[in-house]
Amino acid sequence: MVVPDRPYLSLIALEAYDMPLPPKRPARPPSGSDSQRAELFPAPLPHSLIPGGNRVTSMDSPAAIANDATPSGETHDLPTEILSQIFLSGPPTISMDMKTSSPALNIAAVSRRWREIALSTPQLWSNIAIDIDRASPIQWLQRQQQTELSPCTRWDLKRARTVWKGFAKICIARAGTQPLTLTFGEWMRSPMPALVKLGAPPDRWLSLSVYTQTLLEILEDHRFTGFPNLKYIMVKGDYRNSEPIDPTITSRVTLPQALLYRVHLGRAAQHLHQLRYLPKAMITHLTLAVGHELHLATLEVALTHTKHLKDLDLTILFSFEGQLPPPTAHFVPIPSLTHLSLDAPPRSISYVLLNFGFSAISSIRIQGRKAVDERPYPNPLEVLLGSLPTLSSLIIEGLWNWDHCSALIKASMPESLKLTDSFKSRAIRNSVCRLVEDIVTDKGPASSITSLVLSPDSTEFAMPLVEDVVETLQEVALYSEFSAVSLGGCSRSGDRAPKWVDIRCPFVRLAKGTLENLDTAQKGLPPHVRIRLLIHSRG
Repeated sequence: MVVPDRPYLSLIALEAYDMPLPPKRPARPPSGSDSQRAELFPAPLPHSLIPGGNRVTSMDSPAAIANDATPSGETHDLPTEILSQIFLSGPPTISMDMKTSSPALNIAAVSRRWREIALSTPQLWSNIAIDIDRASPIQWLQRQQQTELSPCTRWDLKRARTVWKGFAKICIARAGTQPLTLTFGEWMRSPMPALVKLGAPPDRWLSLSVYTQTLLEILEDHRFTGFPNLKYIMVKGDYRNSEPIDPTITSRVTLPQALLYRVHLGRAAQHLHQLRYLPKAMITHLTLAVGHELHLATLEVALTHTKHLKDLDLTILFSFEGQLPPPTAHFVPIPSLTHLSLDAPPRSISYVLLNFGFSAISSIRIQGRKAVDERPYPNPLEVLLGSLPTLSSLIIEGLWNWDHCSALIKASMPESLKLTDSFKSRAIRNSVCRLVEDIVTDKGPASSITSLVLSPDSTEFAMPLVEDVVETLQEVALYSEFSAVSLGGCSRSGDRAPKWVDIRCPFVRLAKGTLENLDTAQKGLPPHVRIRLLIHSRG
């Protein structure tokens, strides 16, 4: 049985699954009473098939499977090919962590036939997660080692450090020649020798999820021959001192087949330090947090070498206090970047937009982080006019200053604009109403906006925003003359692309007559302008 405080012992029992099954006992012919009972009470679905049911334990031995009669029912009568496809449609990861679902192990423990199908489906065993960083044997034993170190514990620690090799041996053998998807936990150390010995060199790797220190140890191993077939690589920063013995080894790494190279680093100083040693030229997605102004120079150097970076998620936790750079041709170019997500105080937002060149940018999401000691300063974003390409999407969460946000809208001229705020300020609501009027009447830079989404995050001020926008639309419909000239020479509704103004607010109790006023305003607006009020619950 499984020892509750030693979860790794259930992993050792996996080695028994490669033992040959004993001969199956012949089934006893059912009697008349048994046949009637089977018709009235059909066999229930095995508990291991129920989501969240029992996982494989050391009690599910091959002998126990062999002694069970093959379950009856429509599910077990399906052809082998269909059952194999059903098995492959579930979560694919085969994990060492018993808290993580391992459907292949559950399937192999249901019946003899299902186990034969699972063993004959190599794709089911090719996604291997050796995630010993959470609730793992090594961590459990390390905690025990801090209190007491008995001879039994020493043996258990040695056994736990090698159990992943036995686990990988079983999965790799069952995967056959299939390309492998590997996930290594934070505390993995030098997996290359064992993987090469088991017949899983890097040229078989299709996808790799790894921490920075383990990746550097793989690159430094003399068995490493490159990633010729790797298409997906995900790298996370860890808190160990990650510095390779040979810093130039990463410059020799090539990823000829890479489609996605994602790097996720936290706010710790060593995370940004680790970015210096990672292969940066092929990075496509980067998530990074900068915690101090002294790290900005390292960030600039790192982003200079990311020639294939398409998606940047940047969090800046401080307010930039230095001199904002003027918009010149000497900024840091990121030529392939198409999506930027920026969470920072206002001055740091200005620093990023002014200091980096986004020639191919198409989508920007900005979340204005409130700075505690933010001092008033002139609007620096006015100089962005003409330096940003036309965006397909602009999302601003937290309208820290309407003049700054308005300058960004004018500089980017987005096709789709989403504004999220509490809209507590009356001045902000008035400015938003003027923006709605410009969109509806095709005035100024706002005429390029074809979709406006207003999303108040406060129930208290959602109703005032709705009432102000509806009142503005009524005035526009009443006092504006929408002739063929004002509509750009097109009088038919089919000649103009539709413009949407959506107000998505949490559940509020609208004032009496608000919906009637909105309906009246809609009838007086041009046919291509469509207003929608979407009320949703927070749950």
